Order: sequence, then C-alpha cells, then structure tokens
Amino acid sequence: ARIVQALGAEAREANKNVDNEKEGSSSFHTMHIRRGDFQFQLVRNMTAAEILQGNALRWFQNGKVLYIATDERNKAFFEPFRKHYRVFF
Repeated sequence: ARIVQALGAEAREANKNVDNEKEGSSSFHTMHIRRGDFQFQLVRNMTAAEILQGNALRWFQNGKVLYIATDERNKAFFEPFRKHYRVFF
C-alpha cells in the first residue's frame, strides 16, 4: 500500500504538467516485464525499444508515471522508457 501511495503522489505531481490541471490525477501506468523467464524466449530477446514501441507508446500517455515490475537486474535496459515516462521500479 505504501508503494501505491508513493506512486500516486508522484503521479499527481507529474500529471499536473501532462493534464494541464492545478491538481493532477493520481493515476499511473504499470508494466510487468519478465526477462529472466526461460518460458518466454521472445521477451528475453527483445530490446527495450521494441517493448516500448509494441506496448507502452500505444497505450500509455507521454509524461505519466510508469511503474515497471521486472526481474531485469540491469535497470539501464529501460533507459528508452525514461524519454517518455517518469519511471519507477
């Protein structure tokens, strides 16, 4: 619950700029990206840019908070996401 509350607070601040409102909404986006799962070889071989183009950019509004749940240890992998969203893990 504390993580959701903290993300909501970050989202309110970020969404002021995105939604052009005095008080931004507390909504944020989430993704679960499993890269170490041997069952899904396709995802393991995808680049961050491919994931971004195939999913996030189609569904998520630029500038919003994005929480990524992942088993990827190298968080630099998600650097392309930071160009479009405020990323948290």
